[in-house]
Amino acid sequence: MRSFVTRFLIVVIALLGATSPSKAANVTVNVDYNNPRQTIEGFGASVTWVANDIDAFSPAKQTQILDLLYNTSQPSAGLSWVRVGSFLCNYNPSPGVFDWNFWGIQSGMRWLQRVNAAYGVNKYVVSSWSPPAWMKDNNSCTNGGHVLPAQLCKSRGTEDPMAKQRESATRF
Repeated sequence: MRSFVTRFLIVVIALLGATSPSKAANVTVNVDYNNPRQTIEGFGASVTWVANDIDAFSPAKQTQILDLLYNTSQPSAGLSWVRVGSFLCNYNPSPGVFDWNFWGIQSGMRWLQRVNAAYGVNKYVVSSWSPPAWMKDNNSCTNGGHVLPAQLCKSRGTEDPMAKQRESATRF
């Protein structure tokens, strides 16, 4: 699916470029730093799939990589946020069971601790792409599926709105 989307976007961009001649615009942009229109809390990047890979580099290269991303006392990206995946589906294999040793959790935690200690980065976004398999109708971390109604309501802190109707229907 990903390769289809990529190919589709390449074709669209190529067609747009071919149908509309590009002309250099003569534009002037003035930035008034004394009249802010919005506040930006910072910039960040996801480390979900790379946090584990940094260990493959020498300690000196690791520091160089992190400096280029987070060090604000020298030219760098100056990132102040870190986004990690929760790997909720993998580290919560059954109700009440959590595998805190799951590689994705450990690598993300090491990265967060390191950039917090070395660069003072303390703003995080944690994303989950799928609920645990046991909460889904297909009992799988992949292949789609839907959250079971009873689990969806529990996560919202409400009762299952259909429970009373199902209970009434089974009485007859």
